[in-house]
Amino acid sequence: MRGGLLTAQEAAERLGVKPATVYAYVSRGMLRRERGPDGRSRFALAEVDRLARRGRRDRPQGAELRIESALTAIEDDAIFYRGEDLFTLARTRTFEEVAQFLWTGELRDLQPWVADRAGLEAAARVQSALSGPTLPLDRLRVAMPVLAAVDPLRHDTGMAAVVVTGRRLIAAMVDGLPRCGQDAPPPLKVGRGSPFPDSVASRLWAGLACGPPVRGGLEALNAALVLVADHDLSVSTLAARMAASIAADPYAVVSVGLSAL
Repeated sequence: MRGGLLTAQEAAERLGVKPATVYAYVSRGMLRRERGPDGRSRFALAEVDRLARRGRRDRPQGAELRIESALTAIEDDAIFYRGEDLFTLARTRTFEEVAQFLWTGELRDLQPWVADRAGLEAAARVQSALSGPTLPLDRLRVAMPVLAAVDPLRHDTGMAAVVVTGRRLIAAMVDGLPRCGQDAPPPLKVGRGSPFPDSVASRLWAGLACGPPVRGGLEALNAALVLVADHDLSVSTLAARMAASIAADPYAVVSVGLSAL
């Protein structure tokens, strides 16, 4: 400990949890971290002790502090989506399959993720007013209201309808990013199954990079999408969930999340 600051290991020992759990507290806004001169994370002793006292009040004596939701559970060094190990899913499943699993509880997704053509054309027209260096996140913020305006079914917030809209919305976000004119990326290969030629990861790569993917690049991008599919209580996701709780349409929900980012 230096100057009232703890390392991640020291904070974990003081809280009686694993270091991974300390970072889970950070992602939920329960604990702040600072960067030390060596670039490593440091935690204020006073904040760690405050969290430790609260944890002792909120849990039975000797119990491990556990954070979970209806979708995600974080225990020790493991994270689970609906009871399935997250890191196994990231290595063996496509983002589309995991999204379907989070939405419906069914792991295999056989439905096409296709954007509405009219929505894509409208989003392209509004993005044409933006300068070339505009960041993808800003492009998505601009495109989202346009995509909503051309979808007459956006106000149907029934469970089945929202799943269909979710597929189309994400496909439009990915396909609506400008391309550099390169050939389509190679198919994604995850697990031991067949390659996925039109995966979200492959299409997103084409919208983010001007060159072909490096070896393993698509698999890494797909894994990243899986790992952040449920942000739990980050600010952007919390804002989006609050919008969803009042039956906002999916486009409005995503717009709120993008704005909070």
